[in-house]
Amino acid sequence: MALQPISEPNSAPQHVSQRHNDDSYQTYHVLKPLVHRKSHLESQPFAPNITNHIEQARPKIPQYNHFDPIDESFLQLDFSSFLLPPGMNENSNDWYSFDFYSAIRETGNEMEEVLQTGVLDQNLLKQQHSQGNIVHASHDMILGTALGDHAFSRPSHHTTSNNEQKPVTAGITPKQSPSNTTPIDDNWPLMWNPCSTHKILHADPVDIPNGHRLFRTHKTRFDITEQTFARIQAFLKPPTGCESLDTHIGTFTLPSLPVMNVLIGLFFEHFSSQMPVLHHATVDMNTDLPTPLLAAIIIIGATYSGLRNSRRFAIVLIDIVRWHIQVSIEFDNNLMGDNMAIYAQALICYAGLWCGNKRAFEMAESVRANLMIFIRRTGFGCNVPPDTKENDTLPPKSLIELEWERWIAKETRSRLFWVIYYIDLQFPTILNLPATIAIIEIGHLSFPCDNVFWAARSAHEWKRLLGTASIPPTVSFAAAMGPFIVNPLGASVGQRQGLPRMNLNDWGAFLVLLAVSNELFEFCQLSNFLSAFSQSQANETNGVPTNSPDRRRTNPLIMERRTQHIASLNAFSSTYLPVSKPSTHFQRQSRAIHHLSLILLDIPLTTIQGALGTSGPTGIPPAIAKLKAWARDDPYKAENCAFNAVRAIVAFTSEVRPGGTETTPDIIITVFLCHLVIWIFSTLSERPSYKRFMGMVRDGGLGSTVFCRDVLSRVEGLDDELERSERGGMDSKRREEAREKVERRKRKLVLEHGTQVCTRLGTWGAALNVAMLLQKRADMKSEGPGSNEG
Repeated sequence: MALQPISEPNSAPQHVSQRHNDDSYQTYHVLKPLVHRKSHLESQPFAPNITNHIEQARPKIPQYNHFDPIDESFLQLDFSSFLLPPGMNENSNDWYSFDFYSAIRETGNEMEEVLQTGVLDQNLLKQQHSQGNIVHASHDMILGTALGDHAFSRPSHHTTSNNEQKPVTAGITPKQSPSNTTPIDDNWPLMWNPCSTHKILHADPVDIPNGHRLFRTHKTRFDITEQTFARIQAFLKPPTGCESLDTHIGTFTLPSLPVMNVLIGLFFEHFSSQMPVLHHATVDMNTDLPTPLLAAIIIIGATYSGLRNSRRFAIVLIDIVRWHIQVSIEFDNNLMGDNMAIYAQALICYAGLWCGNKRAFEMAESVRANLMIFIRRTGFGCNVPPDTKENDTLPPKSLIELEWERWIAKETRSRLFWVIYYIDLQFPTILNLPATIAIIEIGHLSFPCDNVFWAARSAHEWKRLLGTASIPPTVSFAAAMGPFIVNPLGASVGQRQGLPRMNLNDWGAFLVLLAVSNELFEFCQLSNFLSAFSQSQANETNGVPTNSPDRRRTNPLIMERRTQHIASLNAFSSTYLPVSKPSTHFQRQSRAIHHLSLILLDIPLTTIQGALGTSGPTGIPPAIAKLKAWARDDPYKAENCAFNAVRAIVAFTSEVRPGGTETTPDIIITVFLCHLVIWIFSTLSERPSYKRFMGMVRDGGLGSTVFCRDVLSRVEGLDDELERSERGGMDSKRREEAREKVERRKRKLVLEHGTQVCTRLGTWGAALNVAMLLQKRADMKSEGPGSNEG
């Protein structure tokens, strides 16, 4: 099962935020007596009176510091500002202020009316209590924007003006209450019910105040005109004959033309280099790009804007643009081979996967299937489209200019394929699903050229860079990938040395690593299958399972393949990964995938997902049992795996910048899974094994890091404290209670740190999803044999 965006959890943190005159936030419990919780700015507890609470003057629409248009320094919404101080309540896993849920949903404070009246709907409380959810009742809806789908009315999906919009409220009011039942697929993480009526169907306007920094720093190179803006508006209207379908898609307001141009500029500033298909020096936004691609570009730009309402706007627009592209293809099948139409679908697929919405994720998988069909029809970018007749009204071009333009068209087709290849290989690399494109299909293709040629601003500059060559030099996929598949061990299998490795640019090296990781995914699938087969054989014969550590170590197939994969990853690291801090986007991605590949070589991702809850609560105990065997049957392998996870966490947390636009899904998922590995190892390993692991951490120069000091060393201290208590003498019941308490505190330490880091990686909604998922997993009681023994 894929690692998908999470759904609405069953419960929410039991607090809301109260705005005071000093513009600070004070956070209160709601359904318990209104006992104040400390905020960042407070050091002493305070118990407010409900009457005073009601009488305070409050604006009808709350104002948030984080969205204050007067703050011209604002560029990115920093979700980490909603984090409560670590350790402020040892018995609670409420790690965010209530404003976090309003901000992630991009609405006002949903408790507004409650705080004004001081009254909660008693019927509502009874409903929630009967469901085992005695926290605030609108929680399913509070997490709707990024974490799941949302129940709204279904208005027309026509773009509307501000005057036509109606406010959408989903909070607790005396006049309404949510349904008594919620489908299990909508409540449990990583599951989505296609029959659910919970959809995001409304987005408020995205606006930028005059004088904002985004306007001041905006470059007009890629601005569109009023005529192009009108084309986008027309494209987003339902085609003739399809008006009856408009109730299934949401309503939104397109930003003004200046704001749209800012969003387009953000795409080129922050994202275009991640999927460099468009040639910046020559592309004309008003004549070269089809309308669906312009709409997709606006979606990505909105994601990187950090503006209020931009997250929900992107989610709604993803759905609408995806639908309209599909309808356009049905009307005109020529679009199946159009490069820019395919690129538009690639952007919609990518944004849908990582925007943080469950339905968008599922629909993005269907777009991926279309991409694979369309890119094969184009011969993986090799088929040359028919020449178009030159416009006689344009001045004649020199031979060099014609050569340059032909090369740009050819290189664009090649780059488009490699972008789609990257999307395809995200599935086996970080989503635990198989790839679609086989290496045999693409062995003859060449990697993208070096960026220096692609960035040339004129034909004469490009020709000067070429020298005597006719086109920029490139390396074929087969030549680059061969050394990592054919005898990667080199001398250990009788050769004097391995095959020579090619000199690749950062993008080419990253594509090679993706292919290596895909091979590793296939190996892990084979290894897990053999383990399951061995277990089934043992069950049938009532014998001992043949997947014990000794048996696995002596399995020649598994051992040889594993050794080869380790050699391939080591060879890649020594050849292509920088020794110092990565300086480019593809170098950062390569480091993330390399760390993750080393880790997943030794721990099955499917089992991690089971322990997390991908199969629902019933799948957790067997997954925990398997992971306990993993941690104890072969402790040295588990220790090495956990050490690699620590290296990855330290590497990325040291570079985390709140709202940083350099964050990619590969980094987000790597940090997320590494924290899960540490949680599993710290709670399921035996004490001597954890001691050896801590020795590796300190010997590896990581002992002085914040993660080691604030998390790993404290976990070690909990083990020491438990050991002293057990030596002091206690009965079996007290011993079990003490172990459960220690396990719970370990889980909180590790997963809270993971939540904090993922929250700071919040450019894409998926980062906030996994942060919330870690918090939800910390809330669960220990299922299965999860206590630390030893």
